[in-house]
Amino acid sequence: FLSNPLIIADFGTSHGANSVYAIKLIINCLCEKNKLYREPLIIHNDLPTNDWKKVFQLLIDDNSYKAVVSGHSFCEQCLPDNSLSIGYSSTSIHWLSKKPCNISNHCVSLFATGDELIAFQSQVRMDYMSFLENRSHELIPGDILILALPSLNGQEQCGNQNAKDLLYKCAEAELHNNPINFYEQLEIGEITLGKFAQSRTELIRSWCEPILKTALEINEQHSKELVNRILNQYWIIYQSKIKEKTDEYNYLNYTYLILKKELKDFIQ
Repeated sequence: FLSNPLIIADFGTSHGANSVYAIKLIINCLCEKNKLYREPLIIHNDLPTNDWKKVFQLLIDDNSYKAVVSGHSFCEQCLPDNSLSIGYSSTSIHWLSKKPCNISNHCVSLFATGDELIAFQSQVRMDYMSFLENRSHELIPGDILILALPSLNGQEQCGNQNAKDLLYKCAEAELHNNPINFYEQLEIGEITLGKFAQSRTELIRSWCEPILKTALEINEQHSKELVNRILNQYWIIYQSKIKEKTDEYNYLNYTYLILKKELKDFIQ
């Protein structure tokens, strides 16, 4: 088996910038621990509708490891049995395989209530079980799956619910009209309120804007200029809201899991 590459898979690559950074950290860690016995082959996984052109260009520009892509849903088995050494996914598997229902009072499932909330919770449970089951088939016994999952705190808040609620309010208005330590730096006076608001906005905008932009572009009535104007207006409002209620923007909740496939599952 030593002649085969070491397979590392990134599930939910999206635009690729965060994924490439994380994969390089994993490879560097293996090198530092003298655990990289074979050349790694990275598999970047996302749906066929992903913007793969951006990912390809990023991989070409970086050129620090060998990589291929997979266009399967990560709710399915994407790799052969017992072929995967390290699986990785960050801020991805909360994306569901399908929308179980429409939400009557909002556009984000975080704000669902009653039967609508139960429907989303059931879909989350099924998709999460499918994800783990398929990764368990793919993993080599004794190897690991690393997950970073957006989470809720004791008050059922995720840390960016303000941005999502503002998104709904902006959507309503448009229809009507046709560990990140920024907060700690602010508390001890290392940065100004303006800098805190700017940094927090840039953090959320880096991953949120592509999704919002795609949603706006789907509506063919929106010109490119109008889409850009809506986006800029949204982030200006978001940054002003941070300045008004700083305490509500001081955290993001994540759960970090490292799961290891037991050897006994493989030994007959």
